[in-house]
Amino acid sequence: HKTKESCTRLREKLSKDDQQEKSTSQGNIVGEIMIEIRWLYRSHEIPGASKKKTESVDNDELEEVFETEQIDVCSADSILSPVRLHDVTTPLTAPSTISGMPCIHYHCSRFWSFHKGSSVPSGTLSNRVSRGRMHSAYKAALRKLQVPVEKAPQDAKMLKSAANSDKPRGKSRKQKQPRGNSKKQKQPTILHKTRVTCCTDPFHVDVSALKSFFEEVDVIPPVDSYGDRFSTGDVAKLGKGQWKVKLGDTVTIEVEQNSNDSSAVHYPFVIPWAPAEVVSIYRVHKTKESC
Repeated sequence: HKTKESCTRLREKLSKDDQQEKSTSQGNIVGEIMIEIRWLYRSHEIPGASKKKTESVDNDELEEVFETEQIDVCSADSILSPVRLHDVTTPLTAPSTISGMPCIHYHCSRFWSFHKGSSVPSGTLSNRVSRGRMHSAYKAALRKLQVPVEKAPQDAKMLKSAANSDKPRGKSRKQKQPRGNSKKQKQPTILHKTRVTCCTDPFHVDVSALKSFFEEVDVIPPVDSYGDRFSTGDVAKLGKGQWKVKLGDTVTIEVEQNSNDSSAVHYPFVIPWAPAEVVSIYRVHKTKESC
């Protein structure tokens, strides 16, 4: 600078902008809630496999999914519904809904390795959560958990009632507008800021990375993304319940539309989706002060 005055004016301007940013972050300290997910691949999504979905001769036989090492990060707003995994192809009970939400069932006993280009036995489902954390980018944060990880979360406990990379698969998207095209005009639009919330304290806060990590997140089911069979149910409507999604849960995730598959049927949803495992849940902060 040529003079002290011009240098001082710049310093005052930067200080004022910094104070405004702090004020904004304090007024809305709820940053975007993100999830780290591990994709589960269906048979037709395996590289080199036929892209057409094959229907089983036995209607009671479950479709198979493969565990993978592929990790992505997306907004928690991309979560659609629960998924249940079974170690047998024909489980005794397989309800298609949980509290009005579509529940997708799969058989899972193999792991697909992109590095080896082949599948291997994955091991027991009770150790699935531990296997998923091996591929996480936040292993250090997940080690802070004081709960055992040997046993996968029970899907029956996922709900609570309430008064209110060049990768083979396309990336999930952060949705900033109403999700799907609901045919019901009276169906309430659920906004991002009200649909996903963290109601518990974080188990770890990483100030240097501006992230706080959580064990669970409360999600209001996105009924406007469901097919008519599910979106018209009284239980699934806004204000009738919240879905508690925990670390290790398997869920369906909204994904980008494949340009080569524009006419695909997305039942039981009205948008493209894919199954995945929730590996980590965290909130992004703007400043160290808010963190």
